[in-house]
Amino acid sequence: MRSLFVLVLALGACNTPSPSLRIRVTEGPTQSCATDDCAQVPLACQTWVGIRIIDPADRTAPFLSQCQAIQNGTDDLCAIARVELEPIPLPVDDLEVQVALFPASMITKDPMTGEDICPSNVEYDAVNGFPIENGSAPALGGRGYYRPGDEVVTVTLGCTNLELVNDPVCEGRASVRVAATVDDFDGGFVIDPNRIGVSIGAPKSKVSGGYELNPGDVTMLERTSLFPPAWGISLDAMFSSYACLAVLDDVPQSTTALTCSVAMVTDDDLSFIGIRLAKPSLDQILTSLSLAQFPSLGMTIGLVVDVDGKPVPNQTISVPPGTTIKYLSPDRMSSAGSATSGGPLGGVFVSLDAPFGTMFSTTNASPTAPRPQIGGRIDGKVSIVVLRFADEVVNP
Repeated sequence: MRSLFVLVLALGACNTPSPSLRIRVTEGPTQSCATDDCAQVPLACQTWVGIRIIDPADRTAPFLSQCQAIQNGTDDLCAIARVELEPIPLPVDDLEVQVALFPASMITKDPMTGEDICPSNVEYDAVNGFPIENGSAPALGGRGYYRPGDEVVTVTLGCTNLELVNDPVCEGRASVRVAATVDDFDGGFVIDPNRIGVSIGAPKSKVSGGYELNPGDVTMLERTSLFPPAWGISLDAMFSSYACLAVLDDVPQSTTALTCSVAMVTDDDLSFIGIRLAKPSLDQILTSLSLAQFPSLGMTIGLVVDVDGKPVPNQTISVPPGTTIKYLSPDRMSSAGSATSGGPLGGVFVSLDAPFGTMFSTTNASPTAPRPQIGGRIDGKVSIVVLRFADEVVNP
């Protein structure tokens, strides 16, 4: 895994060390690349990197403005390490370093020199440093700062619009196959496949923060098997970070339940086990949390089960700092305790503040412990996280 890699620089700063530029990618909740490994960020199409070093007080006269095609022998972001920058002197002053990646369609030519020109009008968010999502936004981008004496300048890239450099034509592929089945959250209940809608889509980040998955952003799956019920579809559109299977019960005032996973443009097949969360079960969980209505920003409901789908008690959930986990009682009438409860209705945990893209896992170190799963808030939806052990679990 390469979570941090060095771009070859030859920057001379008067009376200060020559800094190195280090590039990393974000897997945080905003413009997530869904990985911190550059080898897992695909660049299927010819990609250019634009690097600008400017005085924050005068953005019109950059000290460096270089646009270079990435010699991509690996078809991933690690290839950016092959870029060599022009040697330039740096003033002994605070400087802003911008790095952005563009597709061929956004590159122009200097009519006099024939050199490539990358867009220079990329705007960066003042808080997270990632490109603002508008018509001039790059495929990936970010900015960092150099201060006199720095030996390293680190720039974290956000995956703003990874589809720009991953057109299926570049991969020689035209579609991705999606297959899905659906289980009931409570288990043991027969699902009428004619009374649920199953669709797939990619959540979109909002300028104001958070994520949404609107009806126009999902595609309905078709029934591919009557018994056992199964759904599927072949999509022309590719996914660049996440894909979510949406299950909606055909009952008044039901809430769409999402099961999400990492999905990249290099994926030919995606397989999901969706979850139907019946309205009475959701209402009971909301009551246990003293919530009169479903949170408008969404929520995450999780379940820890064994290989047979039985709830597993005494499990503690691991999440990033700042994320709150609540555990429901065995009867789901209240939230209490510091671990999952037992019984037929046990194993349930909830997070009301986890941002979308949060990885949920157990602290259990057993070889059969569940693999981490993605959850987090999506407007008006409930994200379902099922942590399933690979074997039966014997509790003391």
